[in-house]
Amino acid sequence: MIYSATIKQAGETTGEWVVTPLYTRVDGLPAPDIIALAANGIEPVAGDIVLCAESINPFDHSSVRSFDNNGGSNPVIIATFAELFTTLCDIVIKGKV
Repeated sequence: MIYSATIKQAGETTGEWVVTPLYTRVDGLPAPDIIALAANGIEPVAGDIVLCAESINPFDHSSVRSFDNNGGSNPVIIATFAELFTTLCDIVIKGKV
């Protein structure tokens, strides 16, 4: 599953972050905070919106419902939206179009 999340704070271990997923579970409750790992040296700060990728399969491969009983591994932060927006805004086309 790929979703957006807000960085709540740095985790206890380097490279870990406490994130608040920005989706609502099937039961109508907000998704609980979860520890996410940062990929490729990404170092977000509290309040950043990030893009996370996460497995939804439990380790025993039983079926799960992804929006209210995630049994998979930690999410991985694959991008920050600030980084994505900056990249999009930095594109400059020179010459005649």
